[in-house]
Amino acid sequence: MRGWAGTVGAVLLAASASASASIWDFDYTNGSTVTVDGTLTASDTPTNGGYLVTAITGVRNGSDPITALIAPPTYATYGFDNLLLPGPVSFLDAGGILFRTASGGVFNICATLPPYPGYSCGSSGYSELNVATGAATSVTFTAHKLPEPATGALVLAALGTMTLLSRRRKATKR
Repeated sequence: MRGWAGTVGAVLLAASASASASIWDFDYTNGSTVTVDGTLTASDTPTNGGYLVTAITGVRNGSDPITALIAPPTYATYGFDNLLLPGPVSFLDAGGILFRTASGGVFNICATLPPYPGYSCGSSGYSELNVATGAATSVTFTAHKLPEPATGALVLAALGTMTLLSRRRKATKR
């Protein structure tokens, strides 16, 4: 029985380590006129010093759905890279992430540092740049990696296996 449990544990661990993308919950706001909530899908393998964002979903100001992530490196005269940088909590560089909303707006959420070649995004912290107007609004930005659904299922399977083995062990001792 112990050999079987060890095999199940090894399979569960190997399966959870094989993911190639991660999901991030993100939000940013200036506390009054800009509020964005959504999810980012990013690679798990670093590219150019960060994790490449490959998809975005969410809503801007409660009623304007995010419809598309725009592919880097440029849009009009703006440069961006769609990277989440590694760190204790993930963050953006001045290239930031560029997306389109259902109303036709194009927005770049970005940081002032580290600098993106030939491009500045706001004056401090994070900014949302409205590409149509060129106006930058200072915002707070957070992103948190979400557990993968497969990982959650694997954890539940492992707990179920441990419970089953514990019950069988108690039954054989009686």
